[in-house]
Order: sequence, then structure tokens, then C-alpha cells
Amino acid sequence: MYWTKPSCVCLDTPYYNTGLASLCDVHGKMILSDRYVGHFNKSVSQQDFVDFLKGVGVMSRVIINECSAYDNPLMKAQQWSSQGRWTINSINVDWTIENIDKYLATDETNKKLAVAELIWPVLTLACKEVSLAQYRSNGRERLLQVPSMLVQHLKAAAWIPGKDGVFRKPQDMTRDMLPDGFTYDDRNGLLTAIGFGENAQKQSAEHQARETKARELGFKSAEQAKHAMELLQAEKEGLLQITQKVEFPDTPVRDPARRSSKIAEEVSTARDKTYETRERSVRTSKGSVDAAPYLSNLYTNEDGQMVCQGCHREMPFKKRDGKPYFEAVEAFGRKHVHKEHPAQHLALCPLCAAKFKEYVKRDATAQESLKEDILTTPEKQFEFDLVLDIPARFRFTERHLLDIRSVLSTQVQTGV
Repeated sequence: MYWTKPSCVCLDTPYYNTGLASLCDVHGKMILSDRYVGHFNKSVSQQDFVDFLKGVGVMSRVIINECSAYDNPLMKAQQWSSQGRWTINSINVDWTIENIDKYLATDETNKKLAVAELIWPVLTLACKEVSLAQYRSNGRERLLQVPSMLVQHLKAAAWIPGKDGVFRKPQDMTRDMLPDGFTYDDRNGLLTAIGFGENAQKQSAEHQARETKARELGFKSAEQAKHAMELLQAEKEGLLQITQKVEFPDTPVRDPARRSSKIAEEVSTARDKTYETRERSVRTSKGSVDAAPYLSNLYTNEDGQMVCQGCHREMPFKKRDGKPYFEAVEAFGRKHVHKEHPAQHLALCPLCAAKFKEYVKRDATAQESLKEDILTTPEKQFEFDLVLDIPARFRFTERHLLDIRSVLSTQVQTGV
């Protein structure tokens, strides 16, 4: 007999049938000695003893544990690492069973049955949250959700026994194929999550009817139609922003010095911003510069998508002429830039344009901060935070950043 900690021991017959004794090579626990049998009485029953052992940490079943989503391969595919800085509003959750890969890799029939009998009740009684891994570095980033490691492992392995004694993947099973002791209970949605009965469902007449209807509506499959409806419902409830981030374009500069000189020359010969006093001050020089073509060229990526400098998403819609709708918002007023030039404009979607006008153009401190960031930040392509009631980030292509720096530098040199 060996004495050890409760956490190093597993419970099995003759006290409580768990099947763990046959899986010691997987979980690494020692089997509880049978020397306690025969010492039970009216004061301490065998059930009391079993409850005590569970209470002090002796292993009696497998447990679904929370873990980090960093190692989830589907989460890596979502490029979670590209999100911003980590804050208190972050989320990093995944779910698995310790040594689940080793349990499912067992090839001996008696051990495979023991594994199935351990996992099945835990799976059907678990909370539905364990089906998803979630990641978000801070409250402003999009919440990434993929199937948990638990679901991925159980979906890929042939671990569920049939009445015929053959172990199959969940997709190849049906309710009628389950043996005694394996009660079908999908109230938490986990059997659906691991794909239980998918292949049989795909072959059913009902499924074929849904597929036909989905294709009539323009979807590739009933699953795609269902996903679209879920996204629309989520947006309605304010739980999900459907629009995905798109690739941000870049416009490298081959000869920065030459381009800076060119921009400086353009600024020196540009028309001054002029105003006339009427019933109100009217800017008469604004029409001499059309910033839209300049910005459209800089912020349209290789896929033909024009991207907003504020939210970094595709412009929301196209005009009747097929061109993307956006606002060319002047970044600085006459106090900072007294010359008309397209480079001192930003390509913003309507929402970001409204935010910029409200929280930057009307705030002298924010304007000064924006100017200082553009002139002093060393990176050629960068993002920066403005300290406002509503945090915002604005991103530039390399060419635009160089151009607007040249405009601002020229104004500084002329004493503006």
C-alpha cells in the first residue's frame, strides 16, 4: 500500500464503477486500494465513503476545464494576434478535457468503451458555453468565436460506440444506433456542436427540401442560409457587427525626398484660402481643390475596396455611378494649414466623418495633438489614439502620411 495525495488517486470498483482503472496510463493516477472494503457500517456507508473521496479530490470522472484560446488552431486562423493591446475588457477563453487527445487515441476496445462512458455524460450535462472558444484583446476589438478545443477533438475522433460494437465519429451516428447507457440529450447543443448525426441528416428528405429552398433564395446551402439569419438576428440585438475588416491598402514611396519637394512646391504655389464677409464667412477657395480622386486612389486596395481611415472597414455603399461613397474631410482648419491641398483631407465613412468633425475639428486641443502626432511619429504607416470622449484611431498609407507631413511642415516653415 502506498500513501499519497487524493489528487493522485482515481476511484473505481469495488467502490464506484468509473472505468478509470483501465486508463491509468492516460490520466496517470493510482487506483484506490480495496482494503477499505469491509470497514463500512451503519455510521459510515460505502456511499458516504465515496462522497468523501470525491469531496477531497479523488478523481471519479473527467472534467471540462477552462483554458487559454491561444493554442486553438481555428483561433490562430482568425489572426487573433493582430488585435490591439490587452485591457481589462479582454476575453481569452477555451475549453477542453485534460489529456483528451490521449483518451481519444486509445485503440483497445475495453479502453475505448471506458473513455466513451466517461465523456458522454460529462458532455451531455455540460453548459453550452463550452462549445465555443472566444478571444478579444479589448472592448473595441471584434469578438472572435470558434469551436472550442473540446468540440474539435470530439468531432474528429471515432469514439462513440454503436449497438454493433463499432466506434464511429459523431457525424456517422444516429440516435437509434446508441447503445444502452448512452442517452441522447442535446438540450445544451453540444451534440449538435460536435456534429452528431450530421451525415444522416444530410441524407434526409427534409434536409434536401431545406437545401433546395436555400438555393432558390440565392444561398449555397441551408447551413449558409441559417448562418445568415443568425448574423442578421445578432445585429438586430446589437450583439455583433457583421462587417468584417478588410485589407488596408498601402502606397509606398520610392523617393520620399523628391515627393516631399514636389508637395512643398505645390503648396508654395497653391492658392491661399480666402474668405469674404457676407452674412457669414464663406470659404471661396475650397472649390479649387478636389480631394476625392486623390483619396480614392490612395485608399482603394487591390480588391477594389475603398477603406475608411477611421474604422479601417470598407466604405458602406456605392453611389449610382458605381463609385464608393465617402467623405473627404479636411483634417485641419486655417489656423494650422492656410493653403488648399488634397493631402490635408481624410477618407472617412459617414460615421467616422461625423465623429471626426465633432470630436477633433471642434476641439483645438485635439487638432493640435493630431498635428503633433503626424509630424513627430516616426513610423511611415501608423495608428494613434486621440484622447477624446470617444477613442478613435486614424491610419494613413505611407504616401498620404508623407504628403500631409510635407503640407504641415511647409506651413510651419512659413510661420503658420
